[in-house]
Amino acid sequence: MAGSAELLLSPPPEEAPLSLPAELRRRLDCRLLPLLSGGYLMSVIDRSNLAYAELQMRDDLSLSQSSFGLAAGVFFLSYCAAQVPTCALVSKLGARRVLAATMLAWGLCSAATALVRTRGQLLLLRFLLGFPEAGFYPAAILTLSLWLGTSIGASSSGALLQSLDGALGLAGWRWLFLVQAAPTLLIGLLVLGLLPDSPAEARWLTGEQKKTLAALLASDGS
Repeated sequence: MAGSAELLLSPPPEEAPLSLPAELRRRLDCRLLPLLSGGYLMSVIDRSNLAYAELQMRDDLSLSQSSFGLAAGVFFLSYCAAQVPTCALVSKLGARRVLAATMLAWGLCSAATALVRTRGQLLLLRFLLGFPEAGFYPAAILTLSLWLGTSIGASSSGALLQSLDGALGLAGWRWLFLVQAAPTLLIGLLVLGLLPDSPAEARWLTGEQKKTLAALLASDGS
């Protein structure tokens, strides 16, 4: 009788948590991580490349040290101001569209920086750059949570600048922005074409793999 009471009072055994099969995890990593890590790398480069261009850029545009410092810092004004709105945009439009749009936008801003002729143009483009870059991180985090659940989660620049200096009549710092804009634009287009909105729309997953992933995400509360 005592044994029956203990059995009734004891909590039910916990179910073993679901885990991703190795093949499914490998396939997800191969599809998601190159796009997201490539985008993150371009984000870091595009926001910091101004420092690599400083010597030539200040001379070409006749910028003082304070003007150049302002150009470097004005980026963060728009970047911080856009954090909350971009999070709302990601929720409304979906991570894939926001990822692609932000990368294309900041790639164009970076490319346009190669064409600046005045201090005002440089300040404007650096300020505009902060808006699209602010949307990348929340969109990337949402993408990972949609696919993996909530529980999983530039030394050569100087040489490149020197080798390109004067090519096609452009100063090396202008080439820096053009060259670094190209992969950003490319990855932005790849995100739009290769990253589905959700696992259910992934043509490169089998029906069984979609079911397995859906069950795992449901158990994770995603």
